[in-house]
Order: sequence, then structure tokens, then C-alpha cells
Amino acid sequence: MGLSRSGALKRYRYYGSMPAALQSN
Repeated sequence: MGLSRSGALKRYRYYGSMPAALQSN
């Protein structure tokens, strides 16, 4: 993961209930 801390946090919260999205990313 080469994203900023704020970016990672936003993505984590965005896909908090979407584990498939994280893998697809």
C-alpha cells in the first residue's frame, strides 16, 4: 500500500464493510 495515512484511512473506512473491494484493489 503506497498511499498516505489519510488516504489509507479513507479507503479503509470506505471499504470497511467491503472486503472484496480491498482485494480487488
